[in-house]
Amino acid sequence: MRKDTLFSLGTRSSSLSLAQTQIIQKKLKQKFSLSSNLVVIKTKNEDLSLSQRKKAGLDKGIFTQDLERALLNKEVDLAVHCLKDMPAMKNPNLPIVAVLPDEWRADVFLSKEACSLDFKNLPQGFIIGTESPRRLAQFTFLAPQCQFLPLRGNVDTRLKKFALSNEYDAILLAEAGLRRLSYDLEFPFKIEGKKIYPLILPEEIFYPAGGQGVLALQMHKKHSLFSQVALLNHQETDLRISLEREILRLLGATCQTAIGFYSQFSDEKIDLQVRLFQEGKLAPLEARVKGKLKHFSLLAQEIVGNLQQ
Repeated sequence: MRKDTLFSLGTRSSSLSLAQTQIIQKKLKQKFSLSSNLVVIKTKNEDLSLSQRKKAGLDKGIFTQDLERALLNKEVDLAVHCLKDMPAMKNPNLPIVAVLPDEWRADVFLSKEACSLDFKNLPQGFIIGTESPRRLAQFTFLAPQCQFLPLRGNVDTRLKKFALSNEYDAILLAEAGLRRLSYDLEFPFKIEGKKIYPLILPEEIFYPAGGQGVLALQMHKKHSLFSQVALLNHQETDLRISLEREILRLLGATCQTAIGFYSQFSDEKIDLQVRLFQEGKLAPLEARVKGKLKHFSLLAQEIVGNLQQ
């Protein structure tokens, strides 16, 4: 830690990024009596569409690379990320020092009229806003009569666009982001005066992304407080996301890979199911593996082998 400054936490500028970094700031104070300040790092290229990112060769780490650069330049001591934004390939100099428990992994269906989980009853041509390949492919699988339009931006931007536009009948967002921005998802809420109806999608129906809902802390491996911050690590979550990320690594997955994970735990064992969607095909490839979570590397090899058969 630099002697002339407080311990500094690097964050992006969105309200969600700031809220998540403030969660870490409070935990550092409570657990270690460590005071810290927030440093907003301007991130480039994140407003590009998925197709623009692919064309520019920016389909990995677009939301994390500028924070990593700040860590290497010692502009900040620690970076706070949404784990699902991080590339599966590890940075040897900037490891993930800790992950927090994943309180909320699910996706949320937000509509302008109350809906049920029986999505096959949605009207023909019902328009959903999303640019996530996983959400698009999975919802098409569950309700092929729906149509999709791109919707990008941070959570606040997407909610405002949805409320003020007549283009979309519904949108899909992560539960964790909405919860961390203090939205009550048990009841309708208003955005720009428009009533929005949230519906949390059960994970066994709509598989979450790898690492969805998990906050990851990244530091330089030689930082003097690395071992101290590592005490925040939640072991079970760490092992589970290690399994998911190893699967993504073995598959060579990018942000354009449409893949979802559903897992259950009991007695240090995991029951993991994976859906991998292929371009031009409605039904996904599916695989399942059961075993002790500590053997995540072997489990990842087994499930990828099953997917590639």
